[in-house]
Amino acid sequence: VTLLWGPGRTPLTAKDRRQMGVEDFVTFDDLHGLVRRHIGSCRYDAMIHAAAVSDYRLAEGTGGKEGEKVASNRQEWVLRLVPTPKIVDEVKALDPHVLLVKFKLVSGRTREELLRIAAASREASQADLILGNDLQQIDAERHPAVLLDKAGLVAEYATQRQ
Repeated sequence: VTLLWGPGRTPLTAKDRRQMGVEDFVTFDDLHGLVRRHIGSCRYDAMIHAAAVSDYRLAEGTGGKEGEKVASNRQEWVLRLVPTPKIVDEVKALDPHVLLVKFKLVSGRTREELLRIAAASREASQADLILGNDLQQIDAERHPAVLLDKAGLVAEYATQRQ
């Protein structure tokens, strides 16, 4: 087991780190490189991709010119963002045999919309399984989710414990 561990709410214990091969990442580029290296080695049976990776990054050349001091009295900054590649969508190209589990979080969608969006997302990455849920439906007691494979709905869950 190799755990690619980014900044998050729950710190790993020393015991966790001893029991698993843990590689820390901070940036999108860090994670992208780690996934390419590990999955590209074709040594893994499965990848569970639960990271919430940035969808956008700062465009090159946004701000000032390289090596140039920007005046501190500047009244406004305009930043241009560009999309980042979907790391999970590259996994099957790196290793077509790896079992890929993907997650899809939406917000304020109906069950039917969630099923449609999750199915399309699974197809885009060729994931073997996708777990979809809606942020608006999650609270302290409930964490409803749907699990889909290529054929469609596999299971539905009402709580995180299930």
